[in-house]
Amino acid sequence: MSGYVGDLSQDQQIILNEFRKRVAKVIQPNDLKNDHYLLRWLRARDFQIDEAEKMIKKSMIVRKEMQLDAIVKTYKMPEAIQKYYPGTFFGYDKNGSPILILRSGHFDRKGLLQSVRKNDIITYGFYMMEKAKILCRQQSKKLGRTIENICVIDDMEGFGMKDMYKPAPRIFYIAFGLIKPFMSEKTKSKIQVLASNHKNFLLDYIDASELPKALGGELVDENGNNYCSTQICPGGEIPKSYYLDELSTAQVTDNFTAVTINRRDSLKLKYDIVKPATTIQWKFRTDKHNIAFGVYKEVIEDNGSTNPIFVVPVLRRDSNTFLEEGSYICQESGKC
Repeated sequence: MSGYVGDLSQDQQIILNEFRKRVAKVIQPNDLKNDHYLLRWLRARDFQIDEAEKMIKKSMIVRKEMQLDAIVKTYKMPEAIQKYYPGTFFGYDKNGSPILILRSGHFDRKGLLQSVRKNDIITYGFYMMEKAKILCRQQSKKLGRTIENICVIDDMEGFGMKDMYKPAPRIFYIAFGLIKPFMSEKTKSKIQVLASNHKNFLLDYIDASELPKALGGELVDENGNNYCSTQICPGGEIPKSYYLDELSTAQVTDNFTAVTINRRDSLKLKYDIVKPATTIQWKFRTDKHNIAFGVYKEVIEDNGSTNPIFVVPVLRRDSNTFLEEGSYICQESGKC
């Protein structure tokens, strides 16, 4: 059985019913009634109910802390991402799923990583995921059936060694051939790597009226561009005027506290958050090397144990090149 609505085994149905009871206090009432929604979590953990329960509870905490319910309306996209990140939702496939078109061969990875902070890139990723969910809900309402997937087309034309900027693989697309051995068969079956036959293949899944002419469809923009560049961001090299200022002696850091963190060692600063909506701010630099940094919240489980939930993901920060600064709003009291 596939694990989708209408195709559940008896055991899967029993697990779904139990899962609904377990998560009743942590998700929205409308989601609790939605079998499509609940089954996504169960399929993600191969119907291992304990793992699915942990996953959804962590996700709900992150959603609240990151204020994801409002991010599509409140997010202020950095100009470098808005103008030069070549990823745009454009049209729908024959199933009704939203299409995300990426142009990795026209993506200035090095330029973007020097123009915005890594937290900005992560927030943009959350924004795009939430936007996809909204498009799926709109399509579900329009078509009268559930749309819960998106179709992604990644046009790699122009991709080469110039794109393998050293820090980029930590965040961005890694060549399919490198990650394929680590994918499940289910995931690999959803990905197709195409060459010169890509236009005919795409038309099997997407009507020509929904595709740019450059990808085998019929659409051009008002300027006659085959890739609808006024609607699909074409990417391109990011001007150096967008680059962050590099560290210099002119930047005042005299009032900073100096600490030494040896290799493989760590520094943890714990804070008791008394009032909800308290803001934590940070600003730091390192002398010679970059450093990993993140913020986690300690969550007390039902059994009394504590579980760290990262609300600012741990990433290596280029604090030896740029002054690292940021903030995080604690939505609830507790420990960070």
